[in-house]
Amino acid sequence: MNKLYVRVAPKKGITTFHRCAIAFTLAWLLVEVDAATAQRLHEEQMLEVSDTKPEGYVEPVSDASSNQDAANTTNNPSVLSAEERLAAIKSAITGLDADVASNWTKGSLPAVPAITAIVGFDVTAAERDQVWAELEAERLAAEAAAAAIANTQAGAK
Repeated sequence: MNKLYVRVAPKKGITTFHRCAIAFTLAWLLVEVDAATAQRLHEEQMLEVSDTKPEGYVEPVSDASSNQDAANTTNNPSVLSAEERLAAIKSAITGLDADVASNWTKGSLPAVPAITAIVGFDVTAAERDQVWAELEAERLAAEAAAAAIANTQAGAK
């Protein structure tokens, strides 16, 4: 059996895609498949496939009450901690295609329904806003760091 990390290719402009009787979203999903299915998934242009754990992958969480492993954390949101929910939302937002209008509100915020479709659990506007504020703060910090580096390099000349 082959273990693969698979998700919908973010630049394709879709949020869900079915292949080999498996539903994929923009969130990474770890699947264990036979060699023929692994080859088919690798060949699918609508999917992004990795043999190694990709950045942004959220580990599944065990549901202690039923003592079963969750097949995918996004399919079992009741076992996600608040931190895990926010991590999944952050991953979904960073995977949204900027060119797909339905992914964004008129105010240029990520659309809650688009995020919900990716993570597989109901996302609140408050959760979206919290994650969006963190992403914006990270973006501004990166821009400030780049500007400081550019100023330092310009001053050294």
